[in-house]
Amino acid sequence: MENSIITKYTNEIKKTVSGRKILFATVPFDGHVNPLTGLAVHLKSLGYDVRWYTSTYYADKMQKLGIPFYPLVKAMDVRADEVDVLFPERKKHKSQVAKLNYDIINVFINRATEYFADVVEIHKTFPFDVMISDITFTATPFVIDIMKKPVITGGIVPLTETSKDLAPSGLGITPSSSVPGKIKQAALRFFAIKSFLKSL
Repeated sequence: MENSIITKYTNEIKKTVSGRKILFATVPFDGHVNPLTGLAVHLKSLGYDVRWYTSTYYADKMQKLGIPFYPLVKAMDVRADEVDVLFPERKKHKSQVAKLNYDIINVFINRATEYFADVVEIHKTFPFDVMISDITFTATPFVIDIMKKPVITGGIVPLTETSKDLAPSGLGITPSSSVPGKIKQAALRFFAIKSFLKSL
C-alpha cells in the first residue's frame, strides 16, 4: 500500500513540474510530518533536491534522513503536547467540539500567514519548483495563488465527510447501530452544522 501511494505521488510530481527542487512543508505534529517522510526519501533517491520546513523538534529526524531542514522562524512553533501551554485560554473550552473549533482557528488557520512568510524567505535561497505539504498546512493557498507555485498535498487526516449514519467528523465517535445511538448522532450532526461549522 505504501509503495503504491509513493508511486502515485512520484508520478504526479513528474507530471506537475520539470524542475528538481522540492520543498516539503508540514504542520509540526508527528501525524503530519511522519507520513510524508517515506515519499521525501524516495524522491531524494531519484535525484530530487528535497528540503523540509517544519519545527526544530524534527531537525534530528531530518538529519538522519539526509534532508536539509528549514525551521519555523516567523511562524509560532505549536507542538501538539504544548497547545494548552501556548494557548492557556483553550482550557476554558470544556467540550470536545469547542476545543476542536478553537484548535482549528488558533493552531491552524491563524498560522497561515506566518507559515507563508517563512516559505517566501526560504524561496529566496531555495527557489523550489514544487511544494509538498500536508493537507492542513494552511499557507498552501497563498503559495499557489501568490507565488504561483504548484503544490501537492498529502491527505494525512481522515476525510471530513458526513453521513446520516455517522456522528460529525473529528470527534472520534464510532458509528452506532442502536436507535438511541442513531438519535444521538443525528443530534450531534445538527449541532455541528448549526453551531460548530457556522462559527468557523
